[in-house]
Amino acid sequence: MIQTRSAVTLKSGIRNLAILKTTGSAFKGHIKDAYTTLKETDDRILATNAEISWLFSKAAADFDSCYFGIRRALLESFARHDSMSVQHTLYAMAQKSR
Repeated sequence: MIQTRSAVTLKSGIRNLAILKTTGSAFKGHIKDAYTTLKETDDRILATNAEISWLFSKAAADFDSCYFGIRRALLESFARHDSMSVQHTLYAMAQKSR
C-alpha cells in the first residue's frame, strides 16, 4: 500500500494461478529464426502458471468482489480464447480483465 496526503494506492493480485487447456490452442504463424525449435501445430496443450496484479485507487474498495470478478474473467478468457500462442492468450486475458 502506498499512501500520500491526497491518495491511497493498494496493489493486489494472484500468484501461481495454474491454468491448462487441452483444446483450442495452437502454435502457428509465428516469426521463425535460427533459434526456433518448436514446429507449428493446430492442436496442442496449453499450460502455464500466471501471476496477475492490479491496483486499487480507493481504500474502501470491495476487495473480495474485485478478486473473484478478475479471477473469473481471466479463467473464462483463457478457456474460451482460440489461442495461437501463449502470448496471444495472455494478451486476451489482460484485455478481458480491464
